Amino acid sequence: MAIDPSLAGSAPAPLLLLALALTVEALTARLGRGPWWLSPVRGATRAMTWIEPRLNRPRRSAPTRIVRGLAATAIVGAVFAAAALGADWLAATFSYGWVAAFALMVALLDGGGPLDEAARVARALRAGDLLAARATAQGTLGPAARRMDRLELTAALTCRLGWRVCVGAIAPVIWFAVLGLPGLAVYRALAAVAAAWAILDSPRKAFAFLPLRLHELAALGPAVATGLLIVAACLFAPGGRAIKAATAWLRGPAGPAFSQGWVEAVTASAFGPPPPTRLPSVTASVNALRAVVYLGALVLAFAIALVALAGSYDVPLP
Repeated sequence: MAIDPSLAGSAPAPLLLLALALTVEALTARLGRGPWWLSPVRGATRAMTWIEPRLNRPRRSAPTRIVRGLAATAIVGAVFAAAALGADWLAATFSYGWVAAFALMVALLDGGGPLDEAARVARALRAGDLLAARATAQGTLGPAARRMDRLELTAALTCRLGWRVCVGAIAPVIWFAVLGLPGLAVYRALAAVAAAWAILDSPRKAFAFLPLRLHELAALGPAVATGLLIVAACLFAPGGRAIKAATAWLRGPAGPAFSQGWVEAVTASAFGPPPPTRLPSVTASVNALRAVVYLGALVLAFAIALVALAGSYDVPLP
């Protein structure tokens, strides 16, 4: 984020500002999700879910679907990039214009949200309300959560939570370090598109082929970093299995969703995934979810600490 040197006295260092934004997002996530229109990423996801059947009609050929999907993704990315560039301009022009950049960071980040969702799923299960647990888990697991029982919800969330922290916090941090605020914003736009179109089936999946592959590539470096943070967090998390998590990290990506699969494999190896025999009761499921939430909180805390440390040493950014 380029800030006018003449205004340096009133503008925090970019990485310190990012660390503060990560902290604020994690703390405010405990208040629950606000309306979707306050979140650019959730708004973009809803918009892409609405527009997909209108652009991806059955009569279209596969090449046409691919081009249309890429064009829709480019438009969303351009909108997010324009917002980031506008915030950068405000930060470089006005003494307190950095507040706009900070607000945009908080709105784009989503590291604490998945952790709060998993904690609320655990509370709903403890209260015996499976319907509420399913509804809450949809933010992380998607529509498939509607058909899951207690065991399936616990196992799926245990695997998926590390990936959600990667997409919502670790990857934005890395792209901010590489390309500044526009890099963070464009990555989150790509993540929103991927979230909206990940469940498309054949032949509709041709529409999302390139955006999903682009997101996998954009998340590969962050997946490596997230895996290492999970291994480190296992050393401090009760019940964490650092050696097995490190082994899963060393095996590397597998399958078409290589970045997501890599992080999910490391997360699952840290605690499980828990088979039904390890979850004989509701209490066991609640404890398993609390353990993985604690692990995710440690990963997020480590990331914030590293970003703040880099900011305190004034590491140069683009």
